[in-house]
Amino acid sequence: MSDLSYAITTFEHRPDSYSRGKPMWYAVVEVEKRTLMFSRYDDESQWYCDAYFGPNGFPHFCHGEGSRCCRKQVATGELKDLLDERLRQEVQRCSA
Repeated sequence: MSDLSYAITTFEHRPDSYSRGKPMWYAVVEVEKRTLMFSRYDDESQWYCDAYFGPNGFPHFCHGEGSRCCRKQVATGELKDLLDERLRQEVQRCSA
């Protein structure tokens, strides 16, 4: 278990994503005053990091929401587990 603090500030399902016209999950995660933005299409198993902003809001990278045309990092470890758990909760909530 790491000492990092994660907080999901946005988590939503977008029926028609901007870049591919496919259903996509979108999440914004705050990690120690840094902001990470992730996307995951319904037919994917990984969370891809679309953007990373430093503590002062400086953009370290921004590769386009849902874009898969460049090499992206994926969420791993506790962060992936956190996003996957939230996805399970949302899918369960929506199917109830």
